[in-house]
Amino acid sequence: MTVDLDNRSRTIDGLLADFSTIKQTLACESQSLTQQFNISMSEIGVLMYLMFHGQKTMTDVARRLGISRGATTQLTDGLIDRGYIHGERSGDDGRIVMVELSDDGYELVKKIQQSGVSRIMLLLETLTDDELELFGSTFRKLADRVRGGSI
Repeated sequence: MTVDLDNRSRTIDGLLADFSTIKQTLACESQSLTQQFNISMSEIGVLMYLMFHGQKTMTDVARRLGISRGATTQLTDGLIDRGYIHGERSGDDGRIVMVELSDDGYELVKKIQQSGVSRIMLLLETLTDDELELFGSTFRKLADRVRGGSI
């Protein structure tokens, strides 16, 4: 079987362009979310991390977000002040600060997730059942490749 490399290249270029369009639109939607809930994307990242992983040290949060411990402290201090997370020093080592999601933080994350899911659902509604099935299997294949660490 021969592969038309020019056609494959054009197809990939088209996919990349379409992916870029979708990504830019979702980024604009994310900005809308940050304005709606008066919270930064970095703060949302902290809240989501704590929601899915429970109580963590500031070092864990910094490492996960790829930012300095000082920047993490600024982020978490703002979230603590607004009541979205709790922070306390470890009883074993007072230098270690543990943070976890508060009830208000949990509710905020749920609202943000619902808003995001609603927007994605609107996007996916444009697909027929067959297209959605094909998209799902294709997306799973790509996700499996990423999970396998082979990119």
